[in-house]
Amino acid sequence: MKSVARYIFNGLTVLSLLLAIAVAGLWVHAQWRFDWFEYAPDPHRNLGLMLMRKGLHVYSDRPSVITGNLLTSSPPYGFSHYSGSAKSDPRPSCREWEYKLGPFWWSWCDGGEGLRTSLVMPYWPLLALAMPLPTSWLARFFSRRGLRHLGHCLCCGYDLRATPDRCPECGTIPKGAKA
Repeated sequence: MKSVARYIFNGLTVLSLLLAIAVAGLWVHAQWRFDWFEYAPDPHRNLGLMLMRKGLHVYSDRPSVITGNLLTSSPPYGFSHYSGSAKSDPRPSCREWEYKLGPFWWSWCDGGEGLRTSLVMPYWPLLALAMPLPTSWLARFFSRRGLRHLGHCLCCGYDLRATPDRCPECGTIPKGAKA
């Protein structure tokens, strides 16, 4: 049972490390370029993701009842992508309301042609959420490596210099010992 838990922990650690590397890469990329990905499943809404200096903007557009237009000029259906300099702001001009909760904020934008609701997430909290598992794995790896080098038991840390064949504390037989 211990090995199954270890495999699960190692798998989650690898996924968490890949997520952290991806977020760090997006953060660096967003310092020079913005990217805007949209998906329009039907003419009545757009779903999108903007990678900007402030962070990740996840949004949803709904058309106005009066004009029937969306805030962005995108194809009627399917995916689209826009890119540009990070110094320019690709968002449409509108009256905006924001609700901040720590580093995250929720905003509503009414541009006259529709309503945009977006969640803005800075990169650093996402990176902080992704790093505990890889950090704990590295700490455990280096502590076990140090214990093995110093002649200690890997399970309980007992000093095995006097009894190298078996740990008197927990009964574990070291890998290099003769049984």
